[in-house]
Amino acid sequence: MSVLLAIQEQCADRIRTDSLLEGVAVYTEKAADLGSQIEMALGGMGLCVAVLTPSAVVGDPILPGPHLNPAYVVVRVMENPRLNVGSRRAIEVAERVLVRLHQFKVDAAQRPLTAASLSPSDSAPEDAIHYDVAFHTICVLS
Repeated sequence: MSVLLAIQEQCADRIRTDSLLEGVAVYTEKAADLGSQIEMALGGMGLCVAVLTPSAVVGDPILPGPHLNPAYVVVRVMENPRLNVGSRRAIEVAERVLVRLHQFKVDAAQRPLTAASLSPSDSAPEDAIHYDVAFHTICVLS
């Protein structure tokens, strides 16, 4: 399996198993039709989480591996406030994701995830609220 996809799946699994986030749909791009699943979740429960496929920068092209330093993980928390039937708001879920993944050691990385930011997403439609929770780590491809 791809190193970046392994990081993505481990992050999604950690969010899914958090008892405080029970019932919140968590998706990755592994899903066959991610867009439709997100639309269904936002149209039903009004709240969901997507762990985006990580991106990376080759930190030092001379080192063997190559070293991906940093590798970025972004978790997008999406809410349709008109349809959100639960007691949790997007910002609360985003804060919980920040707590759950900060210093989380994923198997495919050389260092634990480190929180980088929590900010409103520029990609949110006008009637929705989206937050991006970003983390970084270091990993080596071999």
